[in-house]
Amino acid sequence: MGWFLYILLIIISGIIGAYIQIRKDGNFNIHNDITQKIAIPLVMTFSVMGILMKLLMKQEAAGMDDYLKSRPVLESSWNKFLIIMNLADYWNWVNPVLLFGISCFIMPIGYAFLTFLLAFCVSITDGLMLTCLRKAQGWEYKLPLFIGLLVYYIVASVFYAVSVGLNIDIAAIFGMIIITLLFLFVLYKYMCSIKHYNEQKTHTSKVRSLGDISLFSMEYISVFRSKRLRQAMIFIPIVFLFQVYTQALSLHSHEGIGVGGLSIIVMFAMAFPSMLLGQWVFGVEGNFFHGIMTKPMSIYEMLCTKYYFLMLINLVMIIPYIPGLFLGYWGIDLLVATFFFCAIVNIIMMPTCLFSKRIDLFSSAFFNYQGANMAINLYGFVILIPMGIYGALMLCIDNTYIAESIVASLGIIALLLHRIVLKSLANRFMSIRYKRMETFCK
Repeated sequence: MGWFLYILLIIISGIIGAYIQIRKDGNFNIHNDITQKIAIPLVMTFSVMGILMKLLMKQEAAGMDDYLKSRPVLESSWNKFLIIMNLADYWNWVNPVLLFGISCFIMPIGYAFLTFLLAFCVSITDGLMLTCLRKAQGWEYKLPLFIGLLVYYIVASVFYAVSVGLNIDIAAIFGMIIITLLFLFVLYKYMCSIKHYNEQKTHTSKVRSLGDISLFSMEYISVFRSKRLRQAMIFIPIVFLFQVYTQALSLHSHEGIGVGGLSIIVMFAMAFPSMLLGQWVFGVEGNFFHGIMTKPMSIYEMLCTKYYFLMLINLVMIIPYIPGLFLGYWGIDLLVATFFFCAIVNIIMMPTCLFSKRIDLFSSAFFNYQGANMAINLYGFVILIPMGIYGALMLCIDNTYIAESIVASLGIIALLLHRIVLKSLANRFMSIRYKRMETFCK
């Protein structure tokens, strides 16, 4: 239910932004020049919705099964087959057809066809990216896909901003199509380079696994399977999403809190999910930490993996605010600087591994104080220090770019020093490991 509410908020934000742009000239003539400028923001807004929809609904076989591998079927032929299946897949046609119907009402028919063509190229690209994601085995092969998608959105936002300044509507759509096709070509080449191995020994119809177990998979599996964490990770970003876009709209109506205040809210929205998990470092593992200590896993490796997972959450939290780039609410510089600043927030949360308690995974997240103690409650005030520094820089420095540069530089320093900090925390944890085991048993 949380995902569908999230999708609904993304659509509403795009529609409200488009409506405000249409009404700027004082009338509601939908076939004017302003409606023709929203083709790219409209497509990219629906792209985010399409990725989430296909991630949940689109089913496909990304790798050849053993039967096909025993036949003279080349890997290149299978990759071409995957492209054809994406072209024929129903879910890749939903957004283009829907956008074509909307465009026919708000644009001339020529622009509507161009919007459909752009939406189709973007939808096929999104579908192929999910195919690559399912074909890739291991996060070292999946992470480049998320980074590539983020770079694609950044290039698209920069290109759209330049095209609006140059007032080239038709050329902008054709240029966006070319950029999308280049990204599609890169995805296809990457898919051809991925090796897929079917290492499943037995097949069962009743037990469903989320994949191979590793230190990194333990992090997201604990979020997916724990009712307490899953509820919090769904509803809290939705609340911040609504708050950020509401404040952005009020700022454009000259009744808002100002650019500095909006930056602080964006920072909270991006950093709060990782703060939520960071307050319970080893809280989830506390349910089975005795078993972990019998495995060849070092505490240092576990802390590094958890830190990288928190940074990945911050990176994912950029995606809901990409429509704001096209609507002109904030720039890519704010999102990038805030992401780097989250490295400071995450490294400050890691010492909770020394005094966290075991949490109940299957209880509700609402008004649940199980797992809390005096140390964690007092340590919550420590996190106010980087928040205060961020707010002071954004509110007190008139030049926004200087403030963002300082914020990003502090975050980069934290990234460079995180291994040293985590190594010292791991050594401290091992020195009190027996005391920690007793704490986890309570």
